Formats: sequence, C-alpha cells, structure tokens
Amino acid sequence: MYKIGDTIVYSDGKIYSIVDKLERDYGRGPQMYFELKQNDLYKKDKSTSVFAPFAKVQEESRDLSSKKEILHLIDSFPALEPFWINDCKQRKIVFAEYSTSRDIKQVAILVKSIYLKNEELKEINKAITITDKMLFERLKTDLFIEISLVLKIELDSVVDFINNRLKK
Repeated sequence: MYKIGDTIVYSDGKIYSIVDKLERDYGRGPQMYFELKQNDLYKKDKSTSVFAPFAKVQEESRDLSSKKEILHLIDSFPALEPFWINDCKQRKIVFAEYSTSRDIKQVAILVKSIYLKNEELKEINKAITITDKMLFERLKTDLFIEISLVLKIELDSVVDFINNRLKK
C-alpha cells in the first residue's frame, strides 16, 4: 500500500514521489488521487506533477528495485536474450507490452534489443525507425534513472558504471 513520501515506478515507467493524497472530481464523481511529482532527473519535464487515481497507483506501480536487484540485473546484461520482430505493427504491439511491464528485466531486454538492432543497421547505413528510436530513448532514460537513484551515482556515470562492472 503506497503512501505519501514513497518513491515509485508508475505505469508510464517514470519514477515519481508521492507528494499528496487528495479527493478530486474530474467528472466521474469524487475519487481519491495521489499527486505524483516526477523525479528531478527527468530534465526535459521539470516539476511535472500527475494526479493519478489512488487505485491505479496501487495496482499499476512498483517499488524501485533494490540495490541487490539492480546489481544482479547489470551482471545479467550479457545473458539477456535480445529479440526483434520485423513486422512494424506487431513489433509496436509487443514492444508496448514490454515497455509497460512492471518487470525491470523486461525493460532491460527491450533496451538491449533496440540498441543491438540499431548497431546492426548502422553497419549497412540504415537506422531503426523513429518510433523505435523514441521508445529506446524513453526506456533507456527510465532504466538509467532508476539505476542512478538506487545505486546513488550520477546519471551521467551510469554507462561507465555498467561497463566497469561488466569488465570484471
């Protein structure tokens, strides 16, 4: 049960702090809402607050990963099996499911899959679609912010941290 002061990963994959609980009526009668303030590491969207229904936050959010879970995820990066779906429409559907997963490993698999496909296409002077690129950037940002917060390292240091850890 989430409460004011908790930091959560909401259903949009972004990290928020619960700053208030209040009753609002947005046309369907009074309901309880949490006010969620987006983490400051999201530079583009400074001070973004969202009013989310209490029940939706409880059902569709997850706690931040633990330090142990993050380190295990990083250690398992080489073993994560990337995948690709050539049909754009089908890929969009499947990737959308992965991107809204409450499982950080699913998000990491998707980031790795899109990254590797982009690298493969670069070799033949092609690129992933704009949709894939936008999804990649959003998921990578969300993943790296969570890693940064949990490990208490600077966001700009996440890639170096991962590379150094994987070299061991």
